Amino acid sequence: MTLSSATELAEDHPVHAPWRHALTRLSALMPGYEPRQGQVVMMEAIAQANHIGEDLVVEAGTGTGKTLAYLLPLVAAGKRMVLSTATRQLQEQLVRHDLPTALEATGSMQQVALLKGRRNYLCIERSNAAILKERQLVGLISPELQAIQRALMHTQSGDINQVQGVEDSHPIWSEVTSTADNCLGQDCPSYQQCFVVQARREAQKAEIVVINHHLLFADYAIKEKSDGQGLLPSVDAIVIDEAHALEDVATRFFGRSVSSSRFDALRREVSDVVSSLSVPDEQVDPLFSLIRQASQASKAMFAVAEQWSAQPRLDAAKLSQLLSPSQRLIKACLDLSAALSSVASDDVDAVRVLSASIRQFAADTEAVLALPSDEQDLSVRWVEVRARSVAMVARPLEVGPILERTLLAEPASRLFTSATVAIGDDFRSFIDSLGLAESTQTLRVPGTFDYPSQALLYVPSHLPEPFAPGREHAVATEIVRLIQASEGGAFALFSSYRAMQSSYYRAVDNLAGYQVFMQGQESRERLIERFRAEQPAVLFATMGFWQGVDLPGQVLRMVILDKVPFPPPDDPLFAARSARLKAAGQSSFARLSIPSATISLRQGFGRLIRSKEDRGVVSILDPRVRRRSYGRALLNALPPARKTEHFDDVTAFYSDLCD
Repeated sequence: MTLSSATELAEDHPVHAPWRHALTRLSALMPGYEPRQGQVVMMEAIAQANHIGEDLVVEAGTGTGKTLAYLLPLVAAGKRMVLSTATRQLQEQLVRHDLPTALEATGSMQQVALLKGRRNYLCIERSNAAILKERQLVGLISPELQAIQRALMHTQSGDINQVQGVEDSHPIWSEVTSTADNCLGQDCPSYQQCFVVQARREAQKAEIVVINHHLLFADYAIKEKSDGQGLLPSVDAIVIDEAHALEDVATRFFGRSVSSSRFDALRREVSDVVSSLSVPDEQVDPLFSLIRQASQASKAMFAVAEQWSAQPRLDAAKLSQLLSPSQRLIKACLDLSAALSSVASDDVDAVRVLSASIRQFAADTEAVLALPSDEQDLSVRWVEVRARSVAMVARPLEVGPILERTLLAEPASRLFTSATVAIGDDFRSFIDSLGLAESTQTLRVPGTFDYPSQALLYVPSHLPEPFAPGREHAVATEIVRLIQASEGGAFALFSSYRAMQSSYYRAVDNLAGYQVFMQGQESRERLIERFRAEQPAVLFATMGFWQGVDLPGQVLRMVILDKVPFPPPDDPLFAARSARLKAAGQSSFARLSIPSATISLRQGFGRLIRSKEDRGVVSILDPRVRRRSYGRALLNALPPARKTEHFDDVTAFYSDLCD
């Protein structure tokens, strides 16, 4: 728990006095609160790094009080700051609980603002248009639009979280929220009342702004296009919480993609608008002709791409084959956009928005399929063939160069923190992934939970290895045994949808008496809600499903992983990064696969043990952990739970819980 810096301030340095005073007040505000050693060490390190103006990476194990550990020294110092998170849950926790506590403990009057992406706010114009359209078509409006209408009458923020009775995955949200493409901006009749505009104004005035990682990068993208004017104010400190997710968010944000389904949705919208135009036929007919031309060009381009589904990486040779059909599509889109813009229509706003959306699709197509300009091109391009769509994707091979000119160029101190950013005491993988300086200070604060008594790690050695004959049946049988031992309250998590479905259908008939759910049956939010309410419950899902899930107490008491969550070797981005490491004489397995799997496994523990009262078993149904040389490194990097390969120890663990 030592700060990796040659420069350390004395404990009685004046920079520490404000937060130490706040810590004393915190004990009075929160009866029973006692500062934890790791929390105090983290506060000292943050105060020091911020005072010196250096960046700091902190891994703070679950239960250390990480959030207050970074809030108290920064708030007590009066720093203007941006707090960026990966999940909506942590944003809400910060604004509703942790920041009010820190402000009261420090006596600070700093103004706080929560800023989300525009899709999190109701659009007044689009909501009213959707309500009017449905009333005109069917004479009444759906329960979902009724809920949205009620919210518009009472909300001050326009946050869609305030709309009751509409699931997060409901398609109505795309009709009542806006995007950068379809927003009318200052031309909108409701611009002065716009919830997005109001939220951004509040953020500009605030001393503390809470956002998510995606919006952080959106701010930099806007600043690069507008001479430094962005969404966020200038700040003294930037806190990246849930920093383990930052590389993935940056990779996705700064990438581009186009798909046949996106074009088809755009084509339908354009056709509907053109059909409703109150203009002579001699103006409408050419528009429909251009729509057909664009549709034919789209089909031709995506048909060429679809043939490469088995070898999806788009190299220079494949990009050359796509050059001609993509140029025809781009031209057709630009011609259609120009023709739409020239139409004199009463519905000028809808036409203008659609014209801009078509131009954006053309620009994205050009960006995704651009031939590399030189051998140092740092983009990876590939084809994804889905159930009803073909997509072409471009992602940056590494995000370091992008962060160097954006986040790392800010004249502010930066704190990167998470419960899972190090492999043991080694931060190299995280630091390299973001392009941070090798001299960046790091600190690891262990968690405070009693893992040997609270958790058991079960890794059986008798199961067949992945891809071996009989494995699917053996895994499903073991899952049933484990669920029966825990009496439900189990997540069974899989490396692929196919593995998830195979185990679900093999196991479900043997799980009578349990509520058994599978990812995809309902929305994610509804599945979590039902899992919590309809105990004893079991949920079959893929690995990524657990991100942001918080199920305290004994609602979740078993986490089952079908195998070690190594990145899929056929993933084009992973394959490209691996090839680059190999070319440099480095092991991609050691530098990419092991760190990725370790972080995922530790995240699983973090979902299971959230408080001192939680108890449970993590089961990894992958005998390679016992048999391969890398197994010991994986196990040593996990929290120090008791480890076993004997099923009797699992049943004994749950028996002890009942005593």
